[in-house]
Amino acid sequence: MKIIELKSVSKRYPGSDVNAVDRVNLSIEKGQFVVIVGASGSGKTTLLKMINRLIEPTEGEIFLNGENVMCTDASEYRRKIGYVIQQSGLFPHMTVRQNISVVPQIMKWKADKTERRVKELMDMIGMDFDEYANRFPRELSGGEQQRVGLARGLAIDPDVVLMDEPFGAVDAITRKRLQDEVLELQKRMHKTIVFVTHDISEAFKLGDRIIIMNQGRVQQYDSVFNILFHPANDYVGSLLSGENMLDKLQAVKASEIMEKSEALPEVNDINTVRENDSLKTVYQRFILYDISCIYVVRDNAPAGVIDKKSISALTRSILEKEAEERI
Repeated sequence: MKIIELKSVSKRYPGSDVNAVDRVNLSIEKGQFVVIVGASGSGKTTLLKMINRLIEPTEGEIFLNGENVMCTDASEYRRKIGYVIQQSGLFPHMTVRQNISVVPQIMKWKADKTERRVKELMDMIGMDFDEYANRFPRELSGGEQQRVGLARGLAIDPDVVLMDEPFGAVDAITRKRLQDEVLELQKRMHKTIVFVTHDISEAFKLGDRIIIMNQGRVQQYDSVFNILFHPANDYVGSLLSGENMLDKLQAVKASEIMEKSEALPEVNDINTVRENDSLKTVYQRFILYDISCIYVVRDNAPAGVIDKKSISALTRSILEKEAEERI
């Protein structure tokens, strides 16, 4: 089910003779984690802000749940969408509790409902209410501030959450931890997330689908697997040329290469993987154990199967591609 759709969307800023975003057509399915990646000036943040109507398109149409967003009040529309930015964007004069409560109060939630939601969200992001609720942003670490920013974006339980390089200002260790936490939250909440980053490794780790942009245009909108092994053009190929094979295998999830199946015969720890386990894990199982297929499980239920023949064919194509790239 489409939740976001863009039709021939462009943006040209005053004084410029080129489009910052140029004739973008794409649709995003409900519950997907879509990552927009590109260099500075590629148009990724402009595209995200147009979805949120912080920037209005010069031309084209944007739809949310089938409704043309340009036909609604911009402020009212934005309140339906969670928005998380770099360096959290917290109000410095407000406590953690007050920051998370901003949108619920605008929406005129009752005080007791707002307080329950704040406690629920703080528990969700791993921050003790009694310890942190009355602290100000200056009293928090960078990672803690970013968690509060995420909680504020989720405050009214929106269907769509937009995230603009939210982890760009934290150190590498904190960034990895926040990435893991967002993936865990997404697994529990099933939100539709559109996430902007300039970091290709972050994009591959987080995204179900990846949008690669350059000079305002979408170069490829696809699964991680197809982008890695079937780049749409020379630009995408050059962007990925620095990724070695182990990095590529680690980036692809088992769910991307499985054949769907509801059959789950006798299984054990050797012949099963989880849907988010990497292609590297799948290869390791086949190399180490004499098994003909590996079963993919989702929430302890059968989701699909990967057989040895298909993985062997994939191996040959990968090796051939690697050889071509070295010539």
